[in-house]
Amino acid sequence: EVSDWGEGMTREVIENYLVTKFRSTKENDLTKIGKFGIGFVSIFACKPDAVTVDTGRDGEFWRVLFRADTTWELLRLDEPLEGTRVTLHKHLKPADYAEFVARSRASLSRWCKHSDVDVVFTAGEVDGSTPPAPTAVKEPLVVDAPFQVEHVEEGTHIIAGPARTDPAPTGMYNRGLTLLETDESLVPGVALKIVSRYLEHTLTRDNVRRDRHFSRAMDLAVALVKDKLVPQLPAELKAAADDKRRAADFETLFRFARERIKPAQLSYRLAGGGAVDHATVLENVRAAGFLTISSSRSPLVERLIAAGWPVLDVSWDVGNLVGSLLKAKELRVADEHFTYAAPPERVTPPEFAAALRE
Repeated sequence: EVSDWGEGMTREVIENYLVTKFRSTKENDLTKIGKFGIGFVSIFACKPDAVTVDTGRDGEFWRVLFRADTTWELLRLDEPLEGTRVTLHKHLKPADYAEFVARSRASLSRWCKHSDVDVVFTAGEVDGSTPPAPTAVKEPLVVDAPFQVEHVEEGTHIIAGPARTDPAPTGMYNRGLTLLETDESLVPGVALKIVSRYLEHTLTRDNVRRDRHFSRAMDLAVALVKDKLVPQLPAELKAAADDKRRAADFETLFRFARERIKPAQLSYRLAGGGAVDHATVLENVRAAGFLTISSSRSPLVERLIAAGWPVLDVSWDVGNLVGSLLKAKELRVADEHFTYAAPPERVTPPEFAAALRE
């Protein structure tokens, strides 16, 4: 069962729009999604035994009874009703019921994850027991990225961040309802979500109409990346390098930043965590003739870093990316190239020192 507290429907709306394909009361209404007059038909995809639609508006209260073959009849309700309630009736075996519930929840999450209104879901057990309290379907509007930036204007909300995956994912929504989620590289390297009342899905509901509204939304997204995302990269890269827990974030940010900001703005990650700037590492490479790397912060590495000798983290493909940026002809592992003798744990006895002098 799905219920809302919306406008409801009169007999005229039911007969001229609800039960008539390719007609919609939402045409040219930017406050609503739909417009093609086929959305309600999708309820018959799961082959219900019957569907009832109870609705009320302007003092009229109706029930539309749809049979399995989609034929219907209109019945007058005695009790008043606010909004619309759609109930699907279907006989299922216990195992099939559990699967139906899981698929229903997954479908609701997919299509309504960022809905402008609160959407909740609950389902009873196969034994007919009282359903648990409803849980919210809505998810925060975030992208899978180390950080994100946003642009907000009337009717449109865009968020973007350096994508952790390649190709970068893109999501498009109207009033928070899903129009398209794709790995099509619309803005290379950028995880992107666009919520806009101007975007519309195609008739087949598997894509977004590539019209002037789509073009404008993409222009806004590109500008957001250029004007907000890229300028924040140096600070975000340094913060990720400094944090011992953010090795994966640093790798994502470095791969994204190396082609979008100047080398002088880059930070590198020391073995075991810690940031070092491009100029410091470049000076060391030029003086030593090689780049020093390590997969962990051993006592030797700790001593080198404390002495100002940068030892870069090699837990990812540092050789091809960092080595080429620094024009390092050779990479050397710190613990293989350097040696370090730890100081004695106790002071040398005076008598032993005297014996050596003799």
